[in-house]
Amino acid sequence: MVVESTVDGFAYTGEVVVEKTPLFPTSIRQRFSWAYNPVTHKLVEFFVDSFGGVGHGTSDGLVGDTVVWDEDAVKMGKPTKSRTSVKRIGPEEIAVTFDFQLDGKWSTAGTKSCKKQ
Repeated sequence: MVVESTVDGFAYTGEVVVEKTPLFPTSIRQRFSWAYNPVTHKLVEFFVDSFGGVGHGTSDGLVGDTVVWDEDAVKMGKPTKSRTSVKRIGPEEIAVTFDFQLDGKWSTAGTKSCKKQ
């Protein structure tokens, strides 16, 4: 995951690359933008991926050491609920977990640890 400040610090943009897994036999690339909505007091996001998926989500922000995004997306042509959790492991490391709702049940698609470079 690479995240960069943009718009004079009022937003962030970035990219996530998820390598092949048994659930996803092809790697996935996702671009995202994050900002803050002062009316709803929520973080907001927009994202697109290398499979033609598109989505948006909101977060209450940092709670403890984790930011959880609740997302509505279109994945492989179907509406999907997803959840992305970004957990601070240390001052220079995070873990990102991707969950999807399949048939009304949450399933973890994968977790990736990232260190600041």
